[in-house]
Amino acid sequence: MKKLFILTTTLLSILFAAGQQELFVPTAASRGLHGPVRVVQTVKYYDWEQDAYPYTSSEAYTKDGFLMYDTYVSYVGTEELTFYQKDEQNRLTDILFSGNLHGDHYIYADDGRLQYIVTDHIDERMPKDTLFVTAYDAQGRTLELSKEGKPKYRYSYRADGSLFSAEYINSWTIYYNPQGQEDSTRTYYDFTEYRYNENGDLIMETKHYRDTGEPTIMDPGTTTIRRYNYNEERDRYGNWLSIDIEKDGLIHHIVRHIIYYE
Repeated sequence: MKKLFILTTTLLSILFAAGQQELFVPTAASRGLHGPVRVVQTVKYYDWEQDAYPYTSSEAYTKDGFLMYDTYVSYVGTEELTFYQKDEQNRLTDILFSGNLHGDHYIYADDGRLQYIVTDHIDERMPKDTLFVTAYDAQGRTLELSKEGKPKYRYSYRADGSLFSAEYINSWTIYYNPQGQEDSTRTYYDFTEYRYNENGDLIMETKHYRDTGEPTIMDPGTTTIRRYNYNEERDRYGNWLSIDIEKDGLIHHIVRHIIYYE
């Protein structure tokens, strides 16, 4: 039963991440990385009845720190491949999924403001979706994305221009810290808080389940904690190389190798 629950929550996490409508190219800094990072290769596994169940991922960054692509492969056959493309102004122009089979295309006006996002589906029989920007702030930043005349996403910013929150209306809201990392996430079913150490490493996730009046996998009022225990070894830029993640008595082990532009 525990193994099935882990698989279910893992797949839900993938689906949730896929639902986010990105406005900016992720960077090494927003992923908590330091130094001129080129490639990050990661192996994650947990032990179950003396067997190891691995997940692998890799990320590649440009010299100026922007994410070019990331990959994810799990032992159950789940595969994710995502490419990020930007223009000379470092604006996000394309997010391509599953080896360019489908993706989001970003269209900008002459004044630099985002106008709309067109989504190509993996199933060519499905029509393309278009999200139109229906509200801007005084600096021309996107405040609202709408589909077929109905608002779908809302955004807010700090005074310095960094993203403060992203909301998928009536579903979830993500709040970001000044470094671009997730600070907390609110969904219909729960509220999750993220804590980081002085290096910018995630050290704890605390999830509070609320009473929705509907059957859920966790009882209302339950709080779960996921702890990130970093081993002492770090590389010359202070990036961690191995970590143990503990939740509900199960420990995931993560080891990564980082290649730099040097």
